Amino acid sequence: MPIEYISDSHQHISGSIETTGGGTRIAYNKDRERVGRFDPKANRTYDAQCRIVGTGDQLTPAGRELEPQIGARHQVPPLENPRSPD
Repeated sequence: MPIEYISDSHQHISGSIETTGGGTRIAYNKDRERVGRFDPKANRTYDAQCRIVGTGDQLTPAGRELEPQIGARHQVPPLENPRSPD
């Protein structure tokens, strides 16, 4: 399995991504905890709890580090226009 190491702006390893023979990419943080995966057959990215993050490979957008991207996916975003029940 090829391994891609992700480093921060100070060149400290902040995580890695392993690609399996089938093309699945699995993201790990610096402590080797699984934080996400991309399934190329479904064309979806999932978080550590197997919830869909989005369509396509969203593990490491260009120019971004692994942990802030994946960590942000674990937080539920607030509703922009919440409606109060009548």
